[in-house]
Amino acid sequence: MSTEINAEDKFTTRRSIGMFSGVFVASGVVIGSGIFVSPHGVFAAANYSVGVTLIIWLFGGLIAMLSTLCYCELATSIPESGSDYTYLTYAYHPALAFLIPWMNTLLPTADSILMLTFARYATEPFFVGSQPPEESVKLVAICLLLFTTAINVLSDKLAVRVQVMWSYEGWNALCSVTEEVKNPGKTIPRATVATIGLVTIVYLMINCAYFSVLSVDEMASSKIVALPFASKAMGGASWIVPLTVCLCTAGSYSAGVLTFGRGSYVAARRGHFPQIFGMLHVHKHIPSTALALNCMGAIMLISIGQFSTLIDTFGFVNWTFKALSTLAVLIIRKRLPELNRPYKVPIIIPVFLFFLSFFFVVVPLINNPHFLYFYALAFFAVGLLYYFLFVHKGYKIPGSERTTRFLQKLLQVAPCEWENTI
Repeated sequence: MSTEINAEDKFTTRRSIGMFSGVFVASGVVIGSGIFVSPHGVFAAANYSVGVTLIIWLFGGLIAMLSTLCYCELATSIPESGSDYTYLTYAYHPALAFLIPWMNTLLPTADSILMLTFARYATEPFFVGSQPPEESVKLVAICLLLFTTAINVLSDKLAVRVQVMWSYEGWNALCSVTEEVKNPGKTIPRATVATIGLVTIVYLMINCAYFSVLSVDEMASSKIVALPFASKAMGGASWIVPLTVCLCTAGSYSAGVLTFGRGSYVAARRGHFPQIFGMLHVHKHIPSTALALNCMGAIMLISIGQFSTLIDTFGFVNWTFKALSTLAVLIIRKRLPELNRPYKVPIIIPVFLFFLSFFFVVVPLINNPHFLYFYALAFFAVGLLYYFLFVHKGYKIPGSERTTRFLQKLLQVAPCEWENTI
């Protein structure tokens, strides 16, 4: 009798994301509230030129498309979830890669911003003539956060369906859930390329709509261009725009939980986070404990509320990791030449994107140096200290194993069957 275990019988995540659901999920992560707020900043940066503004939006779509091609090679040659964390692990060193889930789990600024954006638009109609109380905004944000996390914990299929209903932001989103994508070698490249093409067209159409209704002065004077557009074009139906912003931000967070929420799970199963967060629910095959960890980080940040400084401080860090990920394409080619690569991106593309990302990292540091950048360095230094003590040296907190067993029984989770794929 054969003792081999069928791949479908292994206790691991299930492949439930196909081509169309993949497009919806990736599109949902890309289209948040930005298209309703960003046009003012882009228009000002273009010196209030309509033509230059549209070129900038088109250029942004082109850069996203080129970045997608790099991630397509990485995702199809390394069929593991985790996106940047996984690729940096193979290309550089696990300690460097660890800093990504360290930052995303403890300082989920993007998630907090999305939830607060939703909450502000949702509560403003109930406080006519005044700003809604900050406590009310935070409470609504936390309620939506818990609701969305609960949906993802209950079922990844349910999460995809809700995502399809809510919005159509993350060109690399599917790389975070590679192990849950059907036929990833074909689905990820097709879905991500289709996503960027779709989003670019949508962004250009929305900007053309803005320019066809609003004058240059109206565009220049409003930071949230969608609001005067709605008042002028829709009249009594202008409430549709705040509703749309709420749905898009909620959908973007829902997709983010489904995709980037897997980062702490992948890190934990490699031993970089406590073991409990690398386990799956025994019935649903979902990393429920990891999703709960990410939810707690976002709740803490929303409760504090004062995190605009964190965005400025850690913005350049994200570009640093993107630069390292694009360069990882060439490093992994040299380090692991035997990998099966269904798709290979032309060398010039990762080289160009590396220097472009490097430019976005260096220029702000030169033009606007700030002592707060040292806080980012201190934060990552603490992360490296954690890695050295609890991962490299293997120190364990007394009673941690007993606590893990108790939580396993309480939460009905167990270690997944996983091994390095390369």
